[in-house]
Amino acid sequence: MCLVVNAIITGWLSIVGAVYCTYPRFIYFAGSAGLALWGCETVAEMILAINRCIELSSRTWAEFLFHGKRTYIWMIVPTLYGLWFFIFEMPIHFSGIFVSWFFNPHVGYLDDFGKKYYSHLHTVHNYFVIVMLSSTYFTFATILSLKTMKHKISTSAQTSRAQKMTFVQVILISSINAVAAAIYVYMQFARISEVLILTGQFTWMLAHGKTLGIGI
Repeated sequence: MCLVVNAIITGWLSIVGAVYCTYPRFIYFAGSAGLALWGCETVAEMILAINRCIELSSRTWAEFLFHGKRTYIWMIVPTLYGLWFFIFEMPIHFSGIFVSWFFNPHVGYLDDFGKKYYSHLHTVHNYFVIVMLSSTYFTFATILSLKTMKHKISTSAQTSRAQKMTFVQVILISSINAVAAAIYVYMQFARISEVLILTGQFTWMLAHGKTLGIGI
């Protein structure tokens, strides 16, 4: 759903060269939705990463924590978290100058760099995403590798290839989210190159679109 904001709406606003003053209400709402969906998606992905680790290490704990109606309880967490972002946090605003989204609606005209326009929760959240997803997926890869060695099935060419593909997917998932999270924090507080800004925008799109083509 976030692709509507960070891909479709971003593309249209880029074509018309819009800034915040062009469509203030529309950009305000779209920015609130985009930020909320980023928070919702990343929390859901962290829960999924933890679920994968537990499913792989202990079937008993996995059934106790995640099976049945408990799944709906876990789904409520990212939903409420996203709503908090949408209602209470400062939204991001589109800038046609940099083809990206910033908390400062005047970016490119009046630099602020986190003095007035920023979200403390967004900063903390993004750092947590980097650490949590990287460590959890590293743990997942380690558990998978140890289980493979334990059951002595690594001699199978098909299994070996599947394991390598899993490692590649784990690295991609962690890297995409980490890069998007890091750049989007950094560019709110310092002037960076347009290449890095576009990289942050592109990885933000990939973070929400990768599930269409990547799954473990």
